[in-house]
Amino acid sequence: MNPWSKTADKIFAVFDKLLKPNSDFEYEGHFTSGPRIEVERAVKAVHGMLTRLAVFQRKVDPASKDYRFSLLLDGSGSMADNSVRQRGGLGLAAVFVDVFERLGLPYSLDAFHDSYIPLKGFRQSLKTVGQRNQFFNNLILNHWGGGGTNLRGGIAGSLKRILAEQKTDRRDIEFLFVLTDGEETNFDGPEIRTLCSQAAKQGIIVVGIGIGEGMQTVRTHFPVHLTETNPERLPGLIMEFIKEYAQSRVEED
Repeated sequence: MNPWSKTADKIFAVFDKLLKPNSDFEYEGHFTSGPRIEVERAVKAVHGMLTRLAVFQRKVDPASKDYRFSLLLDGSGSMADNSVRQRGGLGLAAVFVDVFERLGLPYSLDAFHDSYIPLKGFRQSLKTVGQRNQFFNNLILNHWGGGGTNLRGGIAGSLKRILAEQKTDRRDIEFLFVLTDGEETNFDGPEIRTLCSQAAKQGIIVVGIGIGEGMQTVRTHFPVHLTETNPERLPGLIMEFIKEYAQSRVEED
């Protein structure tokens, strides 16, 4: 049995309820028949103020949901050298895939070490076990555990993917979660903060997630950040963050 399956089930149950309001139907339009009367127009019709008795509304499902998620994994040598970090990082990716495939929400999943490594775009499906096995085998065998920690390059690559997708499919809420366990090896810390600020202006919330030495990195360079001493608790950490964010939006509305 997949050791992460219970975690994925728990997060799916929370997100299915939490993110669902953004996909609920609405009553719209002016129709001559329908399940719901628009009271204001009905009153006008009674008083002869309308030439057409289109006083009903019908359910209209939105074309798409408001949320989109991206995960960027640190695939540097230090992640592979530490079994707990490797298990936590790959486990987070597995849960990420399972939950958002089941929710039907678009997501991307990429990696970086010396440079940005594009892996899965928003329109690619990983619904079947075979597709997932092929994806993770490719990640582990060809892209995992090599090189340094080019955080800036990884973030820039992921943001480029997201911005390209926004041209044809704009979302109200866009998250980019960046997992790292080390220091930025190219000494581009200030540029990381600039990238995060520029992304925020485009409606993209970049969240740095630090484990190991990466905890200090995200505290220093990411305006929005999370830290965790136990990498195997990463899925729950992200769940709580999204849960708090979504609930705060409901309270604002």
